[in-house]
Amino acid sequence: MFESRRSSAAPSHLGRARELLCAAAAEVAAYAEAEILPGAVEDVGAEIAETVADLERVKFAVCAALGSFERAEGLAGSGYKRLVDWVTHTCVMPRAEAYSYARIAQRPAALGESEEAYRGAEISLGQLERISEWSAKAAEERNRTAWPDEDVFVRRAEAVLLGLACQESTTCEDLRVAGRKLRYQLNPATHEREYRQRYDFRGATFARTRDNGFHFEAWGDEVSADALQAALEAFGSPPQPADERRPRQRLFDQLIDMADFALKNSDRLPLSGGERAQVRLVVSLETLQGAQGALPVQSDYGTVYPVSATRALAKDCLLRRIVTDPLTGRPLDVGRAERIFPLRSRIALTTTHSTCQWEDGCDRPARWCQIDHHQAWYEGGATDIDNGRPLCRRHNLEKEHRRAAGARERHPTTRRRRHRTRPARAVHPPGDPPDPPAPTHSA
Repeated sequence: MFESRRSSAAPSHLGRARELLCAAAAEVAAYAEAEILPGAVEDVGAEIAETVADLERVKFAVCAALGSFERAEGLAGSGYKRLVDWVTHTCVMPRAEAYSYARIAQRPAALGESEEAYRGAEISLGQLERISEWSAKAAEERNRTAWPDEDVFVRRAEAVLLGLACQESTTCEDLRVAGRKLRYQLNPATHEREYRQRYDFRGATFARTRDNGFHFEAWGDEVSADALQAALEAFGSPPQPADERRPRQRLFDQLIDMADFALKNSDRLPLSGGERAQVRLVVSLETLQGAQGALPVQSDYGTVYPVSATRALAKDCLLRRIVTDPLTGRPLDVGRAERIFPLRSRIALTTTHSTCQWEDGCDRPARWCQIDHHQAWYEGGATDIDNGRPLCRRHNLEKEHRRAAGARERHPTTRRRRHRTRPARAVHPPGDPPDPPAPTHSA
């Protein structure tokens, strides 16, 4: 069908080119299987780089053929209106790669100097693509009253980008940033309009899931992105060799560390319910001690906390004693909130230790850490510097997760019995009433 509508000359030339490319591929494959001799690694790397540059020249020629194909109305009757769609589906390649071919094929005709610079090996094909992309975008959005001639406008944009591309060590990313700045410089109204659109489209979702987890997603403008990224980076650091977290897990931990820091410094935050912003847990001493049948822990948001997370939070918190009625749970007496580790102890420990004191090593600064008890205070451990150490939130949780896992191994039927437990009816035989349960405490 293709041959019936077009001259057979073009396909024959491309067929011969494909034969040569197949032969070249076989040569490269044979080269790849050969053993690299000692001391020849640098030469091999140089040859690979030159081969990649030669492949770019083939790609440039293919893009020229694509441009001719489009100008000859090759898309008519194909079912595709855009060249990038045709390349994506007909050539079966990723869309990002198809865009690369289409941008070079559809480059403005006025980019003659950039093409000559590429042919003269002054710039790479990737740099030519970036010059083409941003010159075309700026030209499409130009003020046609001030710039009626598109070619004149394109050449002005080209002069800026080509001058940068010819400088040593300029990358394609440098050209992308410069192209965006140039586009907005020549079209300031476009910049403001697009920024306002991104800002107006801003949003975030925070949803609790049925399995007690949550999902958080946010999107918005570039100015807000910078503020968020700067805040997240303040709580991050390059991963250590022993750090097995995935990048998304490290980002999650940075986000929670940022929230934790805000809560610890809530004296600067707006009041919530007349008090500083905080998460409140009501927990009995028996629960912290792991007593069988102890009441589960619940936050003021209605979230039921596992014991491991509760213990991690109870290590360095504001503790308030609450005496409740043993039958109704009604508060009878509320004490003052006191921090478990006083400020002087925290200063002493963060002066002695500069980072988190996790057993496998951690570079989290001590000033961002919680103060952990070697022996928990609710198990009789003293609140002093001999029994304390800085431990970051993640490793504080990890310690309690391991402790909880050890408890499950020692009592493998605990969880099953808990599911089968039914609340007993309060029926007592005649005589003296039973002793009331001990008062509950709040952490």
